[in-house]
Amino acid sequence: MTSPDTDSLITALRRPEAYSHAVGESVGFLQTHISLLFFAGDRVYKVKKPVDLGFLDYTTLEKRRDFCVEEVRLNRRLASQTYLGVAPILPGRTGLRVGEASEDPDTSNGAVEFAVAMRRLPATRMMDQLLEEHAIDNGLIRALADKLTTFHAEAATGPGVDEHGSFVAISQNVLENFEQTRSVVGTLVSAKLHAHLESTARRDLEVNRHRMESRLAGGRVRDGHGDLHAGNVCFIEADDIVIYDCIEFSPRFRCGDVACDLAFLTMDLDLRRLRGFSGFLARAYAERARDPELLTIEPFYKAYRAMVRAKVAAFKAAGAGVPETERHAAALEARRYFHLAASYTLSPALILVCGPPASGKSWVISPLSQPFEAAVLSSDRVRKRLAGIAETRRDRQGVEAGLYRPEMTDRTYATLRDKAEVHLRAGRTVLIDATGSTVARRAPFHALARDHGVPLLAVHLDPPESVIRERLEKRARDPHAISDANASVYESIRDRWEPLDELPSVVHWPHVDRAPEELVSALVDAWLDERTSSSLR
Repeated sequence: MTSPDTDSLITALRRPEAYSHAVGESVGFLQTHISLLFFAGDRVYKVKKPVDLGFLDYTTLEKRRDFCVEEVRLNRRLASQTYLGVAPILPGRTGLRVGEASEDPDTSNGAVEFAVAMRRLPATRMMDQLLEEHAIDNGLIRALADKLTTFHAEAATGPGVDEHGSFVAISQNVLENFEQTRSVVGTLVSAKLHAHLESTARRDLEVNRHRMESRLAGGRVRDGHGDLHAGNVCFIEADDIVIYDCIEFSPRFRCGDVACDLAFLTMDLDLRRLRGFSGFLARAYAERARDPELLTIEPFYKAYRAMVRAKVAAFKAAGAGVPETERHAAALEARRYFHLAASYTLSPALILVCGPPASGKSWVISPLSQPFEAAVLSSDRVRKRLAGIAETRRDRQGVEAGLYRPEMTDRTYATLRDKAEVHLRAGRTVLIDATGSTVARRAPFHALARDHGVPLLAVHLDPPESVIRERLEKRARDPHAISDANASVYESIRDRWEPLDELPSVVHWPHVDRAPEELVSALVDAWLDERTSSSLR
């Protein structure tokens, strides 16, 4: 019998009566670029889409069945009690039904599709959820390092595995990401950044060539997981960690240096602005595995893994049948991963985010700082701390009095400059959230960047005045707002505003309806331009 089309399959398997076990009143559903997932009671059924993406081919029923069997076999290494087997999807009197899971389902019983059957893991114990709730600590990270160290030590190595960790194989994996993302250059990633990431990857491949060959000879290449991110880790208990959904469709993406496997997870933690946990996990793993060299090569693999995730998100953004809201979210996700990849290649910078009150500085600071885990210094917060008052306490005395009197503003900017220097000395990118309305206010930061040999970048937020006034009115009604700047403060700053012409690199941003990820892209391009200009001076 011919396999049903994707839409018909989704409709059929979202019916509770398609299952022989209790599923409740409804069946949950989620799709990725390669899979359909049905959440039926205490089980999850994963069906592979009939797609050919070049690096995987699920286009025939036989291939999908075989890859289901392989997925169960491989994932039982880290999730032995979670993977129940492969379930046939069979025609029935009232529609499609899901059969009993087995190790090796019969292909001659009329099955029209197959699904990997799994026990449903507690959503509240997933690592990504726990990270969102700030419920992960070093103890859990250490336990995860222990589990991964043991897994890699016991994983297969030698013929059938080692060839995927050779320099030639690694180069193929790294460089094909750039070929497979050329179609989104100019939309999801700028040509400038794409070219920079590719040239840097080629350089770093050569720099690490001997190290890669040495690690292969030393047994550091293993049949690993291949898709190790926080969404695939479940802390049922501290001593019961389930890691699932490894790559089954291609050994070349699953097998490789253990540093590459681990880098997927540390990169994911970096994206979540948790570089403290990322570094702790890498150090704990390296110590337990007696592999100090891992810490040297891991940044290269993190950049590679970020590119893999950017590619996957880009595929989903262009995927047929994916709802528009999901396509849009995937496009933004792809941008974030391109920016994260850039963070592993760019030296620190000092970034001024300037603009009048209510221009949106606080709104863009988080997306601007996140990929680089930059230190953020806010003039509003510093001003109130210097005054010894709560951040949300209001001061209505105007631009020349109270918190906004000139001597207080002088102290605020001097403190911002001193704090920025501390972070620059530590090798960290710094974002300054301050109005920066005059050359005199900006000059100390210009000098600071020059003294430390780092690029000085500026973002000038300049939305229409009508938008600013609307935001000021809204802010006045918000009891949690930190800034006290009102219309009179805005008007005074507007009338005294001095263009940022003295600064070497300025991104002017008048937009109010564009995603902040687009601003990050513009900033990164300016960063690359300034880097090039500095090298020519």
